[in-house]
Amino acid sequence: MRGLGGDICVSGRSGLQYLQEAVLPGLPKADAPKPRPWPPVPRPHWLRPPSVLPERPCGISREPPYCFPQRLYHYPFPPAEHRDSSFFTQELFAGIEDGESLQLFEQSSRSAHKQETHTMEAMKLVEFDLKQTLTRLITHLFGDGLEVRWVDCHFPFTHPSFEMEINFHGEWLEVLGCGVMEQQLVNSAGAQDRIGWAFGLGLERLAMILYDIPDIRLFWSEDERFLKQFRVANINQKVKFQPLSKYPALINDISFWLPSETYAENDFYDLVRTIGGDLVEKVDLIDKFEHPKTHRTSHCYRITYRHMERTLSQKEVRHIHRAVQEAAVQLLGVEGRF
Repeated sequence: MRGLGGDICVSGRSGLQYLQEAVLPGLPKADAPKPRPWPPVPRPHWLRPPSVLPERPCGISREPPYCFPQRLYHYPFPPAEHRDSSFFTQELFAGIEDGESLQLFEQSSRSAHKQETHTMEAMKLVEFDLKQTLTRLITHLFGDGLEVRWVDCHFPFTHPSFEMEINFHGEWLEVLGCGVMEQQLVNSAGAQDRIGWAFGLGLERLAMILYDIPDIRLFWSEDERFLKQFRVANINQKVKFQPLSKYPALINDISFWLPSETYAENDFYDLVRTIGGDLVEKVDLIDKFEHPKTHRTSHCYRITYRHMERTLSQKEVRHIHRAVQEAAVQLLGVEGRF
């Protein structure tokens, strides 16, 4: 359950097994969330998981720059688009004074700013190209004058890695993740003499921002009131989403002490989505507390439940919320304050 594809193991069982065997069967059948079906993908177009390059060059073009597009389907997450771009030495240093004396690779130590196989000059130019290209992309979507900031982060198959955030309607929103590709992966693609960067973005998330769509579950809706708003004669026609009437939400909080080992908020978000499915509208971290004597940290999350087609009862939600509490203790090692 770490990231999109891994598992958290509990007493020899994976997190998914635990949920299937111990959590979901305990929910009333009428309440148990139904997984959304994966969109059909023709067999010849099945693609590999995110951030894993092909073992040999098989991008759209065999000519530089390589591009490995990937369409990903992960329940309960929306599809994402991933792209890669890479450079030869002469491409990266073209137009740079004394560029012919610069190299892509060296054997040195790994740091927060570069991989052990990359020169600092190459890494800085690749990072500049990455940020400049993606800033132009997002500016094209959202318009000129957009305020952008970059946040250092960690992804398993890029280093250094960044997230792009934009100031949209007065709020900072994360719109994509990116980074310099791990050279070992580039080498496995048969491009040992190249260095490159990769990025991934959620198309549904961008659409939510552009059209002010409040609930990602609407993208899987068959409600004509939603679908007909985006049937236009001209693709460049301006569309303004008109909100639909909704059934009331039910809000439940959960708080717990964090384990002493590493804890990732995304693991808890994934856990809630896995158990609650489509009934979970959003999960917000609303409070952090550090005990002044023990220095233990406590988190409090607010889970909003809402059914798309009817009004939920607190009794129905209580079963799911209790399953979330039990799974958090079993899978994440937290100590409940409930």
